[in-house]
Amino acid sequence: MLRLQSSSRGGSGSRPEGSPPGEREEATGRVEGVAARFQQSGAGSRRKGAKMSLFPSEVHQSQVRRFEQAGWEFCAADAPLPDDQVQLPVFLQEGGRLALLAPSLVVQFPDDVSEDIANERLACFHVQVSRPLRFAPGLFQARLVAGGDALAVADAMRASGEFLSVEPEWLEITGSR
Repeated sequence: MLRLQSSSRGGSGSRPEGSPPGEREEATGRVEGVAARFQQSGAGSRRKGAKMSLFPSEVHQSQVRRFEQAGWEFCAADAPLPDDQVQLPVFLQEGGRLALLAPSLVVQFPDDVSEDIANERLACFHVQVSRPLRFAPGLFQARLVAGGDALAVADAMRASGEFLSVEPEWLEITGSR
């Protein structure tokens, strides 16, 4: 069974009760498992749908199915997987919603910096700019270059006081518009 760990991570995009919609909610707990995605189609043997007994009872079956339709396969964290698979940690959010923690962050500097200067400031955190986000000054999408835990890296970056904001990126299933 993919079990829900009892502790949640603070400071990872939580939204205080009563705050405006659109602000990030905190993941309520990490599921002891990973979501894996094959890099090449047809590689390995994919299961035809995860058994719901793998998940805590709070997880909605429709969430699992929609991730699987998008190419994700859920398995235990210690399951042997081919090297060419992307593996992301799985979190359970309020209301039984699954979220996958991507190895990327959205970072905003207090000043409008160039991409080169941003990379210099991010290097000590083993983070590199993926692309500038042009809708706000000093805003970049960045990726972890040495692997690791995006939540821990975001927490360390926030604690440094060098950034206006640092938020991990999540993959989530959303309703249709």
